[in-house]
Amino acid sequence: MESKRLKVYLDSNVFIFAKERRESNSRIILDLIEEGRIIPVVSYLTLQELREYFSVMYGRETAIDEVYYIVSLPELEIVTRDKVRDRISEFVGVMTEKDLPHLVAAIIAQVDYFVTYNRHFTESKASQHVKIIKQKDLVELVGIESAPTDY
Repeated sequence: MESKRLKVYLDSNVFIFAKERRESNSRIILDLIEEGRIIPVVSYLTLQELREYFSVMYGRETAIDEVYYIVSLPELEIVTRDKVRDRISEFVGVMTEKDLPHLVAAIIAQVDYFVTYNRHFTESKASQHVKIIKQKDLVELVGIESAPTDY
């Protein structure tokens, strides 16, 4: 009997580490998504942050390529700006205003886990609303040998 596939919200740092550190748990997670073993969720804000980051660090063409790769992931769910806007007031004060839309998107998508290496999440009240997990812990949870990094 096949076990339930996990539905996970991927914070921006998962994609950044996957690109910049080929031997990382973030890269393993993206491989698992491509194999159909994990259902990925991001928000409009994730895509915006990554477009900006990759544009600054690598140039416009690479940023376009990276965002295109993300939106092409199998079974990707993107939580839209309007859905987040409609619910964000319920969670004001849980964490920093900058990161709050990510938390709200994960709650809306009813994910099993919120995957991040960002201490603003791991050290906030966000864990009262969604299970926060580092990349390494997710890889091990799926039963794969992890890379020697937390990210």
